[in-house]
Amino acid sequence: YPTAAAELQGAPTPPEATAATPLPEEFPFRDKLEAAGYHSLEELRAASEEELVARGLTRRQAVRVFEALQERG
Repeated sequence: YPTAAAELQGAPTPPEATAATPLPEEFPFRDKLEAAGYHSLEELRAASEEELVARGLTRRQAVRVFEALQERG
């Protein structure tokens, strides 16, 4: 019989188990982003401008967030 470890080798890593980079203190609109449910740079990279607007940021704020992400590389 396969062991539990062997069964897990091919299993995908759950999203909560991957390392996430917290939003830096100086990140634009950090408080507003966290209130909207974004707590890591990876979450923001997976979001769209429309999603940020739908969660309460203005279009200008959303654009600035994505500019800041590009600046960080």
